[in-house]
Amino acid sequence: MANIESPPVIVESIVIDAPIAAVFRALTDPDELVQWWGSDDGYRCVRMSCDLRPGGAWKTTGTRGDGKPFTVFGTYTAVEPPRLVEFRSGGSCQGLAGGTRVGTRLRWTPTARPITQTRAPLRRHGREGSGSPP
Repeated sequence: MANIESPPVIVESIVIDAPIAAVFRALTDPDELVQWWGSDDGYRCVRMSCDLRPGGAWKTTGTRGDGKPFTVFGTYTAVEPPRLVEFRSGGSCQGLAGGTRVGTRLRWTPTARPITQTRAPLRRHGREGSGSPP
């Protein structure tokens, strides 16, 4: 039997002191996302377009810390406002031929709003995916 190695998975959880609907909007509304996505010394997102529905495409463009442009794109795989947005992504700054699968689940609690985000490389038929834009 062949030993099939699982791709690495990163699970992050953060707490944001804001209403869950506002956090969902900040992650999915192009006008809001470009106001905060990135950092001055790393990269800065300057434009986002999206069709927020399962199967819908999204794309962000911006400038890396070295001044070079970047593009990240993907397809939404699940959208359940205001609790869940999942997508597949790839692009010029990803460094992975197959891109990444990302799931962001928002959960409300009485004292905080933790966000859990899971990232895993895409695999297709036992090999890395194409990484080409939608």
